[in-house]
Amino acid sequence: MALFTRRVLQRLIFENATFLTKDQRQRHADAINRGGRESLAFEWEIVVLNALNRVFRVEHESERRSARPDAVALDRHSGEELFVADIATIFESGRNEANPFAEFQQAVAARAQKLGLAGHTLGFKIGGHKEGGRGKEVMRLRLPPLNAIG
Repeated sequence: MALFTRRVLQRLIFENATFLTKDQRQRHADAINRGGRESLAFEWEIVVLNALNRVFRVEHESERRSARPDAVALDRHSGEELFVADIATIFESGRNEANPFAEFQQAVAARAQKLGLAGHTLGFKIGGHKEGGRGKEVMRLRLPPLNAIG
């Protein structure tokens, strides 16, 4: 279910060596090599961290006010903290079943087609919120349950 080629991910992991520890890079590589849905979350983490590092100075999983966020973006010159971010996908920890976006998208496209509309031109902006305790937060999208889609 990879979105990026192995070669691209290897290059990004290598580039991320400027701000990631060897253990962090190894954890990314191991997760990608395992494959499966969880690897998608690591793919995005690698890509987003790399993109942020092109604009800001990035710290990954650094201790901040009793939390360890995925990314802390700092001004390259002053070192001022600009923003803190956690990088997550709905596929983490099997949450796709609770967040049936693909099924929702297909159902809306099918209904649009029945009405004579071009379903492939529709766009979606779906809100959500995080559930769970610290360190075990998961994204919950504002979508109907899977059995109500169709």
